[in-house]
Amino acid sequence: MLNETLHLDTSGFFSSLAQRGAEALGMLMAHTHTAATEKTLPLLGISEAARLIGISTVYLRKLETSGEVLPPAKDEGGRRAYSMEHINKIRESLGRLPQKSNRHGLVVAFANLKGGSTKTTTSAHFAQYSVRQGYRVLLIDMDPQASMTALFGYNPQIHIAEGETCAPALTESADKIRQAIRKTYWNRLDLVPSNLNLVGAEMALLSMGENSTRLRDAIDNVAGDYDIIVVDAPPALGLLSINVLCAADYIVTPIIPTMVDISSSIQFFHILESLENLRLARISLLITRFNGGAEHVRAASMLRSIYGDTILTNQMIESAELLKSGNDMVSVYEITEVRGSRETYRRAISAFDSVNQEILIHAKSLWDSDTVAMARDGNKSKNREAT
Repeated sequence: MLNETLHLDTSGFFSSLAQRGAEALGMLMAHTHTAATEKTLPLLGISEAARLIGISTVYLRKLETSGEVLPPAKDEGGRRAYSMEHINKIRESLGRLPQKSNRHGLVVAFANLKGGSTKTTTSAHFAQYSVRQGYRVLLIDMDPQASMTALFGYNPQIHIAEGETCAPALTESADKIRQAIRKTYWNRLDLVPSNLNLVGAEMALLSMGENSTRLRDAIDNVAGDYDIIVVDAPPALGLLSINVLCAADYIVTPIIPTMVDISSSIQFFHILESLENLRLARISLLITRFNGGAEHVRAASMLRSIYGDTILTNQMIESAELLKSGNDMVSVYEITEVRGSRETYRRAISAFDSVNQEILIHAKSLWDSDTVAMARDGNKSKNREAT
């Protein structure tokens, strides 16, 4: 029997720890990365700008010289320096911005019930990659841990008030999602941030009716304003993650090639099978944190043999550059100075570009076809029958 004198006095204990942690986080954020109001993207050289626009550097120079497009500002060395906003203006003048479908934006959810799979990292980079291609993106942080929110320069407990997350849209009125949307320092990328208040929202949902499709209803209020809505789900089973799954047209599940994660994926599929309100049109598994070792090679091979073309062709490698960028609270697309070797940096960028391009191709195939519309109509029919 436990001696009662060993009982932990929790009166004020955890709140004290939380307060001390919040203060330390604030100091750490102040020293390690810039606040959201001050964060900026690195300017791009003419070669990268031309590549993103889809033209040659020679043609871009010609357009600028002839006055068909405005030339960019120049850096301290006198070289052309392009912002994403300027690149999108050039795209617009050339008719190269992606053409929006007549349907609402596609909802791409990154979900895994097991933590540590780089779900937040992968979803943030996909959102940023899509913006670099000219798409209009809304990124929704549904994880109360709010790592995504912190990545964009916000201290979740200091900068984000209770009404500035998805919570009111989930528990009060779906249209309240609009008041939570924030512009970011990425041109054409908006954010719905998160903080611990989402835990309270999840508890409130337990006693509410139709509590699995409230995020879907909220997204439907704003989906016409965006091409792609990216949702970062919490790494646990609960009403928040169920709402994410039921809102998704396309689910991407990052999975580390280990036996533990393969086992976790089985449980994830059982959960998806049990949900009645899905409007899902496609699911992909993405192998992440792949280190090239014998164990990872064996597990990755097993995953591909089990799940076939559900597994994405490209995989995310374990990268020192990615680890460094994560510690600095920036994405690899935001790195201004390479800390390691140039080759390590190029490998990280190449890996993310390949993965994100493949996801975007699948997303576009759904967006450009009737697959999503059919999935949504089928879900409406099932709901009517159930009613």
